[in-house]
Amino acid sequence: KSGKLQHALRTSCLQRMVVQPSAYRRLVWDIVAVMTLTYEAMTLPVINAFEVPVSTAVMVIGVVITCYWTIDCFSSFFVGYHRDGVLQMDIWLVGRRYLKSWFLLDVVILLIDWTYNLIWLANIVSDDSKPGMLRMLKFSRSIRAFRLASLSRAFKVARSVENMIECSVREFSETLFTLLEALVVVLLSTHFIGCAWYFVGRETDDDLTWVKENDLGNRTFVYKYATSYHWALTQFTPASMEVFPENEWERVFTVVIDVVGLVAFSTFVSKITTSMTQLRSLNKVRAAQLKALRRFFLTNGVSLEVRSQITYWVRMNFRKADMIPFTSMESVDALKGLPKTFAVQLQLEVFMPILSHHPFMNEVSFVDSECITGLCYSAVTDQALLKGGKLFSHGEAAEHMYFVASGEMSYHISGKSVLLYRGEWISEACL
Repeated sequence: KSGKLQHALRTSCLQRMVVQPSAYRRLVWDIVAVMTLTYEAMTLPVINAFEVPVSTAVMVIGVVITCYWTIDCFSSFFVGYHRDGVLQMDIWLVGRRYLKSWFLLDVVILLIDWTYNLIWLANIVSDDSKPGMLRMLKFSRSIRAFRLASLSRAFKVARSVENMIECSVREFSETLFTLLEALVVVLLSTHFIGCAWYFVGRETDDDLTWVKENDLGNRTFVYKYATSYHWALTQFTPASMEVFPENEWERVFTVVIDVVGLVAFSTFVSKITTSMTQLRSLNKVRAAQLKALRRFFLTNGVSLEVRSQITYWVRMNFRKADMIPFTSMESVDALKGLPKTFAVQLQLEVFMPILSHHPFMNEVSFVDSECITGLCYSAVTDQALLKGGKLFSHGEAAEHMYFVASGEMSYHISGKSVLLYRGEWISEACL
């Protein structure tokens, strides 16, 4: 029976619905998941710790978020995954993997969410409601905080976004993203700790608590939250404040936070420091080159006028290099030694969108895909030029056909100048 079910799934239309985990539409969905989790991470601790009244707008947002996670639960059966470097797109394996990992937790959290939301939608609870229903709502709101267990998804999505950024942006943006990621984690962690600190002070059955000692009962929510957040910050920084533990439970909580922060928080702070150091050292190589150039000028007695002109030209070349819209494959050391299977697939995806502008190449790709694949792998290379650079000069033997992959190129022939744009080609006759 299991074998028949596997065969039925693999041959059904459901198999065609499976998407790659790095697909752009899946990435957009994951980004929405990060935004949703961030909202819940900010609101749920506040609602449970400070007993903030839940407005109608917050409840409506909660219903929308629950609908989103319900759809996400079903869509997770159709997202492929990588295993030992191989992309698994088999719907049977994908579904079985999800059932063994996140499915049970997702279902439990969704049941809690829908129970809470349906109570509100039915307008069962009001000022004159039965005590049992009120207790049920309060219990449901407290249990609802278990959705924060799904916050670990944010780290998975963050890695996916980070991988996409590594493939799409320059080194400066990548380093900046790493810095912002560490800052967000630190700020959210402080938010959790601050809310937990107020919850301990409010719920502790003791006549002496830090909340009562500082008379926060009659203060506004903003002041309560700011005081709690300030205390959380002081646990990891040299700063100080007037709030201290007043009983054994608060003292134990403080010790636990200090021990955890000694390891975890210092790790994130060091990550921020490393990112700042990387930002400063991005231009270190070029600064060394300019320093060597100045030393050469001084030791050889080059005039100030010539020095200024050459230095300006070198700096302009540096800027032009940064503006090159793509990088040549030959200049990427990480691609050297790439297995042939991956290399063939990579070069086909890189070169075919450009070659397909040529009618003959486009026709060959439909008639004989193996031929065009071999052509992309063995006969096509890429070359990056600075603005104003020469590809070839008049009188040279034409040995290659050229396609413009990005930008524009000026082709001078017989006293005329022709501009070529992306997808256009020259020197076809040499083939």
